Amino acid sequence: MTETRNGNEFTGYHSEWNLGSPGGWYYQLLTQRLGRFIWNRICRITGLTLHLDFEHPIFNSTPFFRDMMYRQHRLRYPDLLRPGLALLAEEETLEAVAENRLMVEYLASEPETDAVLAAPHELEKNSRGEYHVGNKRITAIFCDFNNAIIVKLEKQGKAGALLDAIADGITVNPRGMEPVGSKGVFEAVTGPLAERLSPGTVSRTPWTRRFFPRRTEAPDSSRITNLVEWTRQNWNNLVLKPEHGYSGKGVFVGPNQPDPDKCIQIALEQGEYIVQQMIPPELWAEMYPELDESGKSVVLRRRQTDFRCFVNDQRLFGFVARYGGIPTNVGMGGGTQAIALTEGSSAEAARKVLELVEKIPASKFKALKEEVGEKAFPLGLAYLNGPIPQAMRPRIISRGQLIAFENFARGLWQDCVKLEKWWREGLLDQYMELPEEEKEIALKQPWNGTPAIIASDGLYSFGADLLTE
Repeated sequence: MTETRNGNEFTGYHSEWNLGSPGGWYYQLLTQRLGRFIWNRICRITGLTLHLDFEHPIFNSTPFFRDMMYRQHRLRYPDLLRPGLALLAEEETLEAVAENRLMVEYLASEPETDAVLAAPHELEKNSRGEYHVGNKRITAIFCDFNNAIIVKLEKQGKAGALLDAIADGITVNPRGMEPVGSKGVFEAVTGPLAERLSPGTVSRTPWTRRFFPRRTEAPDSSRITNLVEWTRQNWNNLVLKPEHGYSGKGVFVGPNQPDPDKCIQIALEQGEYIVQQMIPPELWAEMYPELDESGKSVVLRRRQTDFRCFVNDQRLFGFVARYGGIPTNVGMGGGTQAIALTEGSSAEAARKVLELVEKIPASKFKALKEEVGEKAFPLGLAYLNGPIPQAMRPRIISRGQLIAFENFARGLWQDCVKLEKWWREGLLDQYMELPEEEKEIALKQPWNGTPAIIASDGLYSFGADLLTE
């Protein structure tokens, strides 16, 4: 898995995409605010004069999210002037996930707009076919959960109005788009359907196969007679993942797991796993300033990164940068990182930053880190169990790399629309197993490219990985 280096390109691969309930769009706005504060302090301490742009519109997804909700409202209710926007989330997360609460506060601050955060069972449908949460009429809904959760809620008698709303076509991220978010679809992308999809999507998708005893084709096009045994023999270059997993749960990264037999057995017993070619960790690693064990000096340590990009029916509209271990998911202890745009080379800008931050006196770095920690939680940078760790330097991208992302996003959107159509036509059945209850929900509101969010999680390099060598 090698690529040609180009200062106006980014290298690497998307490891997965999320079409069901992608998150992180508001966290990055908060991270940008804190990252700009960190950067200003670092410049003051070091005398650094490098100009970085933390406020480019692409780093703030909230207006694009709002406009997407408005467009969904107008599609369904063109003659109704006042939008009623609902963000539905699982009841136990309503207080814990700050992103949802803050997003609804932002939506409700807009003139002539109603917005509510509610649990699914709070949505009601009246005799006129109108939807309400309390006394507010609802005309567009974003669900922060997937179809499997709706099946569970239906069995509890808590999803009746929501299922009607899906059938009436008022949900953003239509439930019909979710099936092609199955990671099993990556086998089709890297196999028989490759020639019918955009080159960018195909080239940035790592080799993937659904995991069970079978014959198939290896990444080098050689024949595999037993995929399970081949996986055992090539363990250090592979990853096992649930087809429908999230937050890094159930993921087995070959080099990090000394007992491949145990991991393979779990995957086979649970079923619905994929095996995927591992993206070389050195490609998506960068150096970060931290205090050494003694607390007396600043050192640079290698951490892994990922880079989520948000795409909707109109454009690339945002990013989330994360860092930590493998995997980097916030739910697994990872943190978020501010992103900054440079007019020059992103690699050279990162080099200049690292050369100076390593020279910051330990006492000043410690004081800054403590101040950042005190600001993060009240700002809203919290996820379920506590504050989200913050990187002490920005992830830097160039304007040319931003343009390359825009091109990639256009192709990805078009390809997902194709895949959803092919799924409805039965052409993807061999790449996913979908319970009948979830399939029924998906078919209530076919997607067909209507307003939605695709989140593509990428393990990318902008050139700073070369500084880890």
